[in-house]
Amino acid sequence: MNSKRLCVLLPAILFATTVGCSSLKNAAGVHVPSVSTTEGGSNVKPAPASGESTTTAKPAEPVASETTKPAEGPKVEAKPAEPAKTEATKPAEPAKKPSAELPPAGMKDPALEGKFKVLVNAKWARDATDDAIFARITSKAWELEKEPITLFVTSRFIDAAVVTKLRKDGTCNLHTVRFQEPSKDKAGKAFGEPAFFSNDFVGKIDCDKAK
Repeated sequence: MNSKRLCVLLPAILFATTVGCSSLKNAAGVHVPSVSTTEGGSNVKPAPASGESTTTAKPAEPVASETTKPAEGPKVEAKPAEPAKTEATKPAEPAKKPSAELPPAGMKDPALEGKFKVLVNAKWARDATDDAIFARITSKAWELEKEPITLFVTSRFIDAAVVTKLRKDGTCNLHTVRFQEPSKDKAGKAFGEPAFFSNDFVGKIDCDKAK
């Protein structure tokens, strides 16, 4: 009999204690979760206590900042330096041999040829570049110059080959020189001293040929 009473009283005491504690906690503002009385029933979430917010604030996500890339300039491809071009040194050309030749003599007059060398040296004395070393008369006769109307002889001309030697290098040049003698009587019988009239350069000549 006592055991039956205990079995009845114990659940009643436990129930009363649970209700009493729940009342005290509710009065104190403490949330007490409800206990499902039905097996397999859905769990009902208790209402939030007064003053509590039901919305949970999510933490702000950091804003991804894009790093500004510097503007890329035009790509310049560095070309390898070209090797300096070296010009092949040309071999020095051999000196040309003198090719001029003395013309044959037209007449022989050593005294007159001597005068011709003196006249050439006197003509070129101011330049002082070369000296006459040889003269040869190439004309076969004197060429008379006359007035066109009266036919008076005014002068006569003769040509000679003259070789001069350069002072700076010792080489020789060949010239064709014309000399003039003025008429004294207009008849072509008497003439004055010869004078230098004109000169034509022929070319380089071997000095040994000036003999």
